[in-house]
Amino acid sequence: MVQEAGMKGSGAFARQAVAAGDLVISERPLVRWWQDDHGTAEQNLEKLHQQLSQLQNSGQHALYAQYFSLSQNFYEYSGPARTAIGIWMSNAFDTDSEEKRPDGLSSAGVFFYISHVNHSCLPNCRADWDEGAAKLVLRAVSDVACGEELTISYIGVVNAPRRMRRNYLVKHFHFDCGCVLCERGDDWGARAIDVLSEVPV
Repeated sequence: MVQEAGMKGSGAFARQAVAAGDLVISERPLVRWWQDDHGTAEQNLEKLHQQLSQLQNSGQHALYAQYFSLSQNFYEYSGPARTAIGIWMSNAFDTDSEEKRPDGLSSAGVFFYISHVNHSCLPNCRADWDEGAAKLVLRAVSDVACGEELTISYIGVVNAPRRMRRNYLVKHFHFDCGCVLCERGDDWGARAIDVLSEVPV
């Protein structure tokens, strides 16, 4: 469920206890945007606007509203105003599948529920794209209690030094990380187990 998460804004929380390795949620994208690696930024951006227009024109106004309700913390291309590209840059997940990828194209998607999952350098979940189901799959990598906030790693590793992790998150995601791994420091973090690769997709 989505609810307030303090200074982080909104977040996603477990409705019930989840065991490590269990499915939390699988979700189809609100929008999946294919970008031409050889195209211009303007051409690719036009494709995003076309995808959003299709939601409106097909009567899927609730999905359109969900997209524009998502948070935005990426302003390089848009300034402070909430825009389609700003929301995209703040919330998109990679949906590429190498065996099915058309030549010269890459894809990513924005998801309503999973886009609310906040970052932790020591996450309790991981998200992976399932091309066969055309869904993003969120699984627990550790036991999660009912009501506990669900988290994923935006950087994918826990063994980088705290300063490096924080600098990366500020540069690319525009927030200072206050997760338990960052708060307790590198000495404690050196004893943490990297569980990101231990759960089957």
